[in-house]
Amino acid sequence: MLKPVTVRLSVVSCSPVPLRQQQKERLWQGVEQCVRDHPAKQVLHSLSILTQDSAITLRERTAAVDVKKDAEKLRWNYCSTRPEFLTLYIMLLE
Repeated sequence: MLKPVTVRLSVVSCSPVPLRQQQKERLWQGVEQCVRDHPAKQVLHSLSILTQDSAITLRERTAAVDVKKDAEKLRWNYCSTRPEFLTLYIMLLE
């Protein structure tokens, strides 16, 4: 069984390069180092595990979303004072 790869990345610099660019460069340096240090199969296995974990987390978070209930709240708040929202509300429910 392959062991997942853990890589910690951090950005600390005082250069004139914008912070966002520094973060990207540092991230890619970490990715390149990871690919150099670990076999491709192990990196892909780790990415697969991370993807599965992220999918589970996303499913858990979206399971609590109730679009119909939220639309009812919107209808009460907006449609009662602004009739033009009623058409949009009906379209959302369909």
